Amino acid sequence: MKKKEKGITLIALVVTIVILLILASISIGALTGDNGIIDQAHTAKEDTEIASWEEQIDLAIIDAEKKHRNPKLDDVIEELKNKGIITNYEQVKENGDIETNEPTYIITGKLDDYLPRIPQGLEIGSEVEYTPAGTYPWLAKYYYYESEENPDITLDSSKDDFKISSWKVLDINKDTEEITLIASEPTSGTVKLGGAQGYNNGVYLLNEACSKLYGNERKGIKARSINIEDIEHYMTDEALEEAHNYVNKNSGTKYGEQMPKESVTDRYYYPDIYKEEIKSVIDGKIREDGLNLSEQNSIIEPTNPKMHTSSSSQAENSIQPYQTYWTASANFMKSAFKDIENSNIINNYYNLLIKSKTYWLATRNIDSAHSIYGYCDFYVDYMSNSIKGYYMFGSNGSANNTKHSILPIVTLQGELITGNSENGYKVEI
Repeated sequence: MKKKEKGITLIALVVTIVILLILASISIGALTGDNGIIDQAHTAKEDTEIASWEEQIDLAIIDAEKKHRNPKLDDVIEELKNKGIITNYEQVKENGDIETNEPTYIITGKLDDYLPRIPQGLEIGSEVEYTPAGTYPWLAKYYYYESEENPDITLDSSKDDFKISSWKVLDINKDTEEITLIASEPTSGTVKLGGAQGYNNGVYLLNEACSKLYGNERKGIKARSINIEDIEHYMTDEALEEAHNYVNKNSGTKYGEQMPKESVTDRYYYPDIYKEEIKSVIDGKIREDGLNLSEQNSIIEPTNPKMHTSSSSQAENSIQPYQTYWTASANFMKSAFKDIENSNIINNYYNLLIKSKTYWLATRNIDSAHSIYGYCDFYVDYMSNSIKGYYMFGSNGSANNTKHSILPIVTLQGELITGNSENGYKVEI
């Protein structure tokens, strides 16, 4: 072979080798690169395994829904555990991410519908910012009677007198994820109740005013006035039993017992709502069903808007009410409430429910305090370091009136509250 031909052959061989090397590097890159064949195969394997885990998770959710009408997060977690799907129970509880068993994958989004909507760290006593805005007409013909001394007024929660921005958590229902808030302080403004209409409509007016001032229908936020049942609910069993042993010193009538017939002998007047109350006794006939003392479904229109006896009636022969009023000393109330479990709030529920300012309770009751004079008193309750009742109307036709603040209670879904223990909580409206 000639020398020139040998050179050409050698060059061709070098070119061939270079091309083969280039092709080899391309093939290796295709196999091992970031998006190479091996990497793609590995990703496909992971995708298949994740799809398998997701299918198993879906089946666990279906099983939980079959067993429980409205399954909660714990119900779904129990099924995930039963099927051997999860390894980290606390992680699922905390944020809904599912860490599967081997091979381990973090799968998110599957449990979003079951996650609790209550902000982490929210507890009984936590302060929550909420500034509602609403108005309510407080009309004289409903709260007492029409006169120059009893003007119609409009309550407005955007104004200082009835503005409330600071609230405390009173209850957390983990099953329904409903939060109950109580105003940190009663309103600085006051409302008047008096006469037969004060007793007739006190419960309705207080609840309706709170509903319009501090509720939010669009957001499903409900508001009402605090009542005697709220106080009693958070008292210890022992304290409540002792409180219900109250005996009126004048008549000797114990709480829950019927007043002696001879203790009510003066003209037998009563506010009209009394005949609608359970266990009312008029002319010897006892009502076996009816309104509870913190219940009123509709307002009572006045029979004579300019009289304090408006919307009252007189029995023919007698009324013989049950003693539904009780009271206790301020010192007694300080130790009457349950402790709050797992909370940093000082002491117990006393600090949430008892305030320095006097406020109404949306509860009616009857006391035989004046039985030595032959008549009983129709009260609306109020709180002034202890339970008390303000005399609205007497069975002798007399009347009285006074003003107290309002203390609202609000219920809402936990998902409406944002924030944390470090930066504070707020109701988003």
